[in-house]
Amino acid sequence: MNYLHLKGLAHRDIKSSNLLFDEEFTLKIADFGTATKLGKKGEISGQWGTEGYRSPETYEGDPFDGILADYFAAAVVLF
Repeated sequence: MNYLHLKGLAHRDIKSSNLLFDEEFTLKIADFGTATKLGKKGEISGQWGTEGYRSPETYEGDPFDGILADYFAAAVVLF
């Protein structure tokens, strides 16, 4: 995820079914259908992602930090 964020992208749908392992058990992120470029200050908007993995601010309709939303979803997966 850090690589994506450094490239100015937010995945917007981090969930267990979008995380894969290769033959060496290296974690890979898949399904970039909802990915988007980060705006000014890393902000994005819209209600994308899967219920249960989305951060609370994604439901408000206001611009939010796409990086923090991705990390929230990753924390849900880890939990």
